[in-house]
Amino acid sequence: MSAKDKYGRTLIRVVGRGLTAKEWIAHNERLGMKLSRDTLELLSLPDYDENHRLECGKAYTVVLMRSDELTRHNDAYRISWNFQIRSARDYGRSPDLRAELAFLLREKISSKRMKKWGALCIIVLHDQIIDRHEKPNFFGVISSGNGQVEVCSFANPNDAPWSQFSAFAFPVSDKELKS
Repeated sequence: MSAKDKYGRTLIRVVGRGLTAKEWIAHNERLGMKLSRDTLELLSLPDYDENHRLECGKAYTVVLMRSDELTRHNDAYRISWNFQIRSARDYGRSPDLRAELAFLLREKISSKRMKKWGALCIIVLHDQIIDRHEKPNFFGVISSGNGQVEVCSFANPNDAPWSQFSAFAFPVSDKELKS
């Protein structure tokens, strides 16, 4: 049974590794996990190493917000900005909202568990990484057809609605969870 917060959202504990992009690529290769061409491209940009690594050895609590929390309005309401606003309202804006969370979640969450939650993907709505086509990207995890959970990138403009089968990961402080 997963831990839940006061809103009934799933909580997951991960520990930061602070790995560079090259180290994450090598780590995934050792585990037999292939990263998509787009993910590799984003990792090749200096933005990842400069802005998206977490503190090595530090524990983080991550909350999963399901996309159906916002669908009661309408599907068009399911955009990145609205999830970020909801998270900031409920937990505050964390400086630990970084892309490395996607790699840590991939190791913590099984495809079976994602299916149980009704989520095909979990997106970390960190500060966007802009690709060579000037498109904003987020890292997240997706449940693949072979039963594995893989890190991938999601190019999604701010006004494009996310799938109803998405979930969003936000780090929260223990202080915020107790209030």
